[in-house]
Amino acid sequence: STVGKKVLEKAKPKLELKENNVVDNQNIKREKLIIYLLINYPSESYNRLKECISIEDMKDEKNKAILKRLYEEFEKGNSNINGVLDTLTNEDEINHITRIMADDYNIQDIEKAIIDLISVYEKEKIINKRNSILSNLDNTNLSEEERASLEKELSNIIIKLAKFK
Repeated sequence: STVGKKVLEKAKPKLELKENNVVDNQNIKREKLIIYLLINYPSESYNRLKECISIEDMKDEKNKAILKRLYEEFEKGNSNINGVLDTLTNEDEINHITRIMADDYNIQDIEKAIIDLISVYEKEKIINKRNSILSNLDNTNLSEEERASLEKELSNIIIKLAKFK
């Protein structure tokens, strides 16, 4: 349909030339903020962040390893953050956490910081889903039924994305 084509054209992501292996500063800063919140405000942040942000969402390997450890310890019911930090033995990770804790995140409102983080990750996941659907729609072997289903899903995703703006 022409409406479907217009939707697809608008939804096509702009091509961005980025090195895949270089993690941008925005991502790193967000990942550090997640760790900072988990260490400083575990009771406020753990359950909510874990629900939306997985270990696989981390782009930086050190942040990924630290988040994995924090999630594992909280999962075991170890909410004493000093006890959790004592389980870290890797010198690199300890130094990395020390640097994270020394940074100023300029957080005025913990609740808002958590909500904003979750929102960014949810939006990113929706964008990734959109891009995946767009690349599936490029497949010429799709049946009309499959194409219609993907276009409907794409429509729903575009509506969800509009709510983030």
